[in-house]
Amino acid sequence: MAYFGKIQYDRMTKTMAQMEVSLLQSQDTIKQLQKEREVFEEATRAYQRDLNKWENDRDRLIGVLQRHDLTRLVIAKPGLVEKRINDGIEQVWKDFERASGKSDTG
Repeated sequence: MAYFGKIQYDRMTKTMAQMEVSLLQSQDTIKQLQKEREVFEEATRAYQRDLNKWENDRDRLIGVLQRHDLTRLVIAKPGLVEKRINDGIEQVWKDFERASGKSDTG
């Protein structure tokens, strides 16, 4: 009977050691996930700040366009409008390239 108790004790000790290893691994995983969540939350906050800025810019531009009669302006000063549109398109492309990580030296 004592031998059977020893075998059971050894099995339980082995099982407890395995459970302790699993617990330590789980704790490490939880810590890693918490760190990743913090990084994700900061990236989300940065994205939200950028999105708010872009929405403000969009709203400002919509307001400018609503205040001007562009058809009349194009007829009266086509060269002025064409230059501004071309300059604006060039700036949009530069902003797009910068946002996508492409160098501005091309």
